[in-house]
Amino acid sequence: MPIHKSGHPARLRCAAFLGACALTLLTACGGGGGGSAAPAPPPPVATIPEGLWSGTATQQGQAAQPLYGLVLGDGTLGFLDPGGNFLVTGTLNQGVAALKTYDVPSGSAPTDATLKILAVTPMVSFSGTATDASTGVSLNFPTYYSGYDSPLAVADMVGTFTSAATANSAGLPLTMELKDDLTLSGADDANVVAFKGTFAIPDPGKRGVTLNITFTKGPAAGTTLTGLGVYLQMDPAPALPKLILIATGPTKAFSGTFM
Repeated sequence: MPIHKSGHPARLRCAAFLGACALTLLTACGGGGGGSAAPAPPPPVATIPEGLWSGTATQQGQAAQPLYGLVLGDGTLGFLDPGGNFLVTGTLNQGVAALKTYDVPSGSAPTDATLKILAVTPMVSFSGTATDASTGVSLNFPTYYSGYDSPLAVADMVGTFTSAATANSAGLPLTMELKDDLTLSGADDANVVAFKGTFAIPDPGKRGVTLNITFTKGPAAGTTLTGLGVYLQMDPAPALPKLILIATGPTKAFSGTFM
């Protein structure tokens, strides 16, 4: 699994998940006799697939693309691809979520899509579809990371974390510090890009976190983002990054894996 390798860079992101995995959504059709109507689509599954997952986004006739998913207990979710090309955020409500999709290479504003959960086996797998007015992808998450279910305290998270160099961090490694007063701050090695914010642990029995960050230097200075993350330093898989963060705003997005 790529997520078990070295962390992916923190970076600013903009625009379209479905553009990165575009396909015309095919609707199942009846047999040749008599023009029978297509069967009704299945209803969404209301169960929240809480946890950290890996899986794929698949378009008709195309190879499946790897995808990672983080879903908190209240339905807040974030998806990202291992190459850092796109990310998705939203909040599930009765098996459906309005998504904002961000595509890094395009540099355009985020687009809207709808997620529908079709099947959930807690801590085993989940699947669904993400569609906009004309395109869609099938999502399948068969791998669950059980380290998410370990208790988490603020004291566990206090420390300094680093990610690899990125274009939005002046081409230098990014360092972030989490403090016991629930504040965070980060900057690249030349202090060209910098941010500050806060974090919280919504459920101390799980490893999910929420966060707010405001950029104080760099191209996104003055921009405030909100998001979610997962702290995995104590996960049984030693190659996992310590911290994965996803945060978005009206036009900007940020994600990163920190060691």
